[in-house]
Amino acid sequence: MEHFDIVIVGAGLHGLAVARTLIDARSGSPPKLIILDEGRSIGGTWAAERLYSGLKTNNVVGSYEFSDFPMELERYGLEPGQHIPGFVVHRYLTDFAAHFGLDRLFRQRTRVEVATLREDGAWEIEYKRGCENGLEAGRLTCDKLVVATGLTSEARMPTFSGSTKFLGPLFHAKDLYSRSEDLKGCQEVVVVGGNKSAWDVCYSVATAGARAHMVIRPSGGGPSWVWRPIYLLGARLTLARLSSTRLFSWFDPSPFGCNFATIRRFFHGTILGTWLTWIFWALLDLFATAATGYNDPRLKILRPWTSSFWMGNSLSIHNYETDWFELVRKGRVVVHHADVLSLGETTVQLSDGSSLEADAVVCCTGWKCTPPISFKPDGISEEIGLPREAAFRQQDLVQASKYGLYQVQYEKMSDKRDIRGQREKDTRSWARAQIKKKYAQLGFSPRKTLHRDGKTQSAWRWDLRPYSLHPLALPSYAT
Repeated sequence: MEHFDIVIVGAGLHGLAVARTLIDARSGSPPKLIILDEGRSIGGTWAAERLYSGLKTNNVVGSYEFSDFPMELERYGLEPGQHIPGFVVHRYLTDFAAHFGLDRLFRQRTRVEVATLREDGAWEIEYKRGCENGLEAGRLTCDKLVVATGLTSEARMPTFSGSTKFLGPLFHAKDLYSRSEDLKGCQEVVVVGGNKSAWDVCYSVATAGARAHMVIRPSGGGPSWVWRPIYLLGARLTLARLSSTRLFSWFDPSPFGCNFATIRRFFHGTILGTWLTWIFWALLDLFATAATGYNDPRLKILRPWTSSFWMGNSLSIHNYETDWFELVRKGRVVVHHADVLSLGETTVQLSDGSSLEADAVVCCTGWKCTPPISFKPDGISEEIGLPREAAFRQQDLVQASKYGLYQVQYEKMSDKRDIRGQREKDTRSWARAQIKKKYAQLGFSPRKTLHRDGKTQSAWRWDLRPYSLHPLALPSYAT
């Protein structure tokens, strides 16, 4: 059985960065290292087999590169301020890997299935590798394991009633490149989702002469913000430029970073600063709304449901060659706020009662937030801080509490609530209450909580536990 010092799962940007750093840190005696990825090429999200037509970064040139390997304009045929085409990103990451010798460590078409932490502290990896005769199972061991699979590796594909009857292609946007030929000749394409990949698919379909139906579920997060440049006092401002400025970062709360601590405390720790922060985001939303034209009756249905403050990575940029919104005005893209109830042979039935003719269905329904690896022994993934999903019923928790299973936790939570409640009563002033009320009037509220299904919202709740820092991990500035 092969043994390595370090195994890195994932050959995307982060996997390559980790490999480069680890090798550089031990240049005198480089570790025996290998990079495993189920893709056919280096790049992860930017692997060659995932680059559908028109794919670009939200970042502009100069803001999406390694500090020790610049993305030179002439070498990659780019211009200042340009959004980077997907094929250029793939070429850049491939060149980076070749320059630092990481390509020799890359093992393609290798999917890690199980990672087991043994009693001696080593990891045993079970994988399947693609070969001419199909899949070949294998094992290896390592002292340290790095999971760099990211959050866009495992597609979340919904199941629809009647999907087996549907005659056209039905696939996830992750496979858009490999299934692009299936869309040729289609006249009516249903695109499920309202995130940026859904916008990309609609653009690709509509500009090819077909009509795209964008179906956005009412219980989700709504349409993404897709920003156009903002013109302020004659100056052209883009989100990509604004978000990289120090001033912009002051208004964006972050638990890390000690620079300008006094300014950050003012904006996020005082009544006046908090008020100014919300004004900043409210003005930003107003300028973005005006620039995009959401006040147009034909575009109102695409207006985001929450402030850009809460959008996170769903905040995107209009990086298309032509005006995407003009496709809506011309009827080439039709937006529906409804759930998909079922599929027929050539139809899609929606919850609003409408029935759409469909030659194909493309699901832009996001990604599984848990790593695509089974960790053993049981419970080890929680111990090392990996994200996981759990569904539980509220009545089960109540029933369990009667038998004392959650008594200690509830007592601790109760004590904290009592202390917090008393502190709030002592410190909350009339002004703070008025500001909080004003926030609600401005529409600043987090995204809606997603439930398992519409019929059992009160009974079931999905709980997603995110990545957790190791108990001994600290921000770099704290050491």
